[in-house]
Amino acid sequence: MAVQGKVQGRRLRKDSWVTSAMTSVGTSYATGKAGTLAIKLASDKLRIEPQYLVITLSSISSTTAVTVLISTDTGGDVIIAPQTTATITTGVSTATKGTVALDWKVPYVDNSGTAQTWYIMCKGDAGTFTVDSVDMYSYEDL
Repeated sequence: MAVQGKVQGRRLRKDSWVTSAMTSVGTSYATGKAGTLAIKLASDKLRIEPQYLVITLSSISSTTAVTVLISTDTGGDVIIAPQTTATITTGVSTATKGTVALDWKVPYVDNSGTAQTWYIMCKGDAGTFTVDSVDMYSYEDL
């Protein structure tokens, strides 16, 4: 679901991914543990400039960095954002909770008449973790 607000002739957009399958994520990508985002309806045209992703984590066990990739297919083969690795910032009072923030300035255009879903896959450098939420902030032309 997108939350929107106007910013300098463009709209700031927040999209939240469905992450219910992203539990006990390990050190390799698992297509069965991908998060999903229905980014556009069939009747829409889409031109957005994603700015960053904020990923909240819990149940962190020995993981210090997370690598992320985003694709338009369930197999993770049609990649629209190259894999990016970031260090986890853990909670002050709870080391098993943390956040990863990624700059992602890759413009995306889709003028097709088909619906579009994006898939996000994560892996850690060691151990396991659970992805609680993924929010993408981007600009969209008005």
